Amino acid sequence: MIRSILGGLIGRELDRRGRDGGAGGAILGAVAARAVTRMGPLGWALGGAYVAKKAYDRHKAGKAAGRPSRYPPTV
Repeated sequence: MIRSILGGLIGRELDRRGRDGGAGGAILGAVAARAVTRMGPLGWALGGAYVAKKAYDRHKAGKAAGRPSRYPPTV
């Protein structure tokens, strides 16, 4: 189940880069998920790091663009 989730996240990130359609990202995500599991713990670490880096970059871009954060600032 974790492989499917990680594959879906990787596929979504790869599809956002291409912007061609959903099928390309789904196929690449399935291939990436299979490759990650065949590589063992190193593959899991690399796949998780890729998804985390993309999420972090998106978060920083949102802050730079002036979009409000999810949580109000503490006083």
